[in-house]
Amino acid sequence: MKLKLNENIVVILLSKDNIQKKMVTDCWLKYKTNFIASRKKHGSNYTLKLYKDSYKFLVDLHMGFHPVPISYAKIDRNGLPKVLWPLRPLLKDKSISNIRLTMCIARVFQLIRLPIDLDTSKITDPGNILPNNYLNSFAEYCQGWFSRINLSNIKTQRFSAHSSMKSGPNGQALVYAHYDLGALIRTPDLLKSIVKLNKLLGNYWVNRMMEANVLPNYEEIPSIHSRLGFSPEGGGKTRIFAIGDYWSQMALRPIHDTLMSILRNLDTDGTYNQEKAFARLLNKSKGKETYCFDLSGASDRIPLQVQTIMMSKLFSQDIADAWSSVIANREFHHKYGEPIKWKVGQPLGLLSSWGSFALWHHILIEYCAHKIGINRFRDYCVLGDDVVIWNSAVAIQYQKQMKFLGIPINQSKSVIGDSQHSQIEFAKRHARDGVEISGISYNLLNKDSLRNVDELICEINKKSMMDDMENHSRILVRHPNSRIEDLLNTIITLRLLRGPIPLKERLPCLEVDPTEIYNLVKIRRGEKMMEKVMDLDSLLGKSIPIEKLFEKHEVQYDSTALGLNGLSHSESLHPLIWVINHLGERLAKLLDQIWSGEPDAINDVEYLPTIPNREFFANSKSAKHEYFSSIVIDSYLELKIKAQEAQGG
Repeated sequence: MKLKLNENIVVILLSKDNIQKKMVTDCWLKYKTNFIASRKKHGSNYTLKLYKDSYKFLVDLHMGFHPVPISYAKIDRNGLPKVLWPLRPLLKDKSISNIRLTMCIARVFQLIRLPIDLDTSKITDPGNILPNNYLNSFAEYCQGWFSRINLSNIKTQRFSAHSSMKSGPNGQALVYAHYDLGALIRTPDLLKSIVKLNKLLGNYWVNRMMEANVLPNYEEIPSIHSRLGFSPEGGGKTRIFAIGDYWSQMALRPIHDTLMSILRNLDTDGTYNQEKAFARLLNKSKGKETYCFDLSGASDRIPLQVQTIMMSKLFSQDIADAWSSVIANREFHHKYGEPIKWKVGQPLGLLSSWGSFALWHHILIEYCAHKIGINRFRDYCVLGDDVVIWNSAVAIQYQKQMKFLGIPINQSKSVIGDSQHSQIEFAKRHARDGVEISGISYNLLNKDSLRNVDELICEINKKSMMDDMENHSRILVRHPNSRIEDLLNTIITLRLLRGPIPLKERLPCLEVDPTEIYNLVKIRRGEKMMEKVMDLDSLLGKSIPIEKLFEKHEVQYDSTALGLNGLSHSESLHPLIWVINHLGERLAKLLDQIWSGEPDAINDVEYLPTIPNREFFANSKSAKHEYFSSIVIDSYLELKIKAQEAQGG
């Protein structure tokens, strides 16, 4: 057995010398070997529990708590579980790099995926009945909260057709948008709510667009408007997510934009900049008691009633009522049984659901502080259902509020830090004494392709794992294959150092000047963008028949909606036509930015495959990193071949 490519890179980057590299490699291989042997001998369920509990023991140890010995596992005289014994050489040295290495290695349990858990009780169980005096008090506080923020600074995107590249209830959301309409017509109450919300928000054209896109034979086409997805995740969990129809997403988009813009302007929120929020959290909470609460099924259990109150104070009562109806007045179909409807909370997955949930969480925490006489409270940080509070009185009030609302707090998974060390767990990241000690997700560590290296380097940057790097030689990765070594170092150079390296600091191991690679990567990115712009022009100019997109998916279409029967009014066109125009504008703007040498961040439209491809409608979280790595690899090889030819000539 040998380490995967990404595992090996982490070993090299976090080891100070070759002696430590060998020690870390030996520890890692032994740990993985034991893990694999346990799965073969005891099965996935037992191994997952054992290695997960051992990881929890390790986290508590590094955080400065007193970890409880695992009762069913063999331990040494210090209580260290046998599972962790291969890591003893690393545990002897309490350096941050060794701590973070063990936090990486011990996450190997995340490779286990168990069969789907079909328990939906958090969705369907009834909730607490809230008295009117509480609802009135919360409504009054929301009114005051919104009066204190400057809503004139809230910016929303220019409204256009919803550009979703994700799955919808009947297939790819954009391609099957007209199928969704058939299901909505068969559910008149939901359709009326969507139409009403569009009218209240002034988006009458969306209603006209809906009318124009109904297929004449819609009754003959089976379709649904809402679907529930079950996804097995690493570590034995099952993620349940909601998928709503395209037209509900269109109606909800303006509300979503407003909510997300408010979150963007809150320094206590980490939605848009997790690194900035985490840095603020470490700085502000140091030397204080910290309360990191683990909420169980928060979005499913937070009463929609209180979120609707919040929305009524932000928008209006009519908009709030229409919003809550569009969000929750629907049944979600799934392949495992009868349709399901949210009993208490609301489904994450529809636009505005995350934003309303996150904003409510902020207001609720500040409401807790207000209840005990603290106004404009800021000693906390939120990212969705992740929360850290560094004020004991507010934390106590928060727990009371959650119990009152019927939202469980998992005390065994919550982290309560003391004022000496201010221990923190936030968004799967750990810190102690103001210093992060997090590892890296094993799903990323387990990857073994050059095209995944960029994603790893970005994660290392995000978690500040190389802040103590003394010089550029620390990033040089040695690999038995010299070509792979060159390519690895090229990707690491461009990403870790974020730009071309000054010539005086040129890395001697590279056969090609990193500055040349940096410039060529920019050129190749621009060329690929030009290809996509030309693809869009071809579609709009009909040199590539747009109906081929539907035929590839075996989807029925109306030729008028695709503009195939001569000139059509814009509101009668299929959403795909709108999206193609919108993407063209975004691509052209991004192309100007690339040519002007603006930052190397990969935009979400840049890494989409060419439009006529079926893969255009796929959306991978790793896609942009693989896209960037591919360009770097191709650019490196191109320059290396030229250099070799020049030497040979």
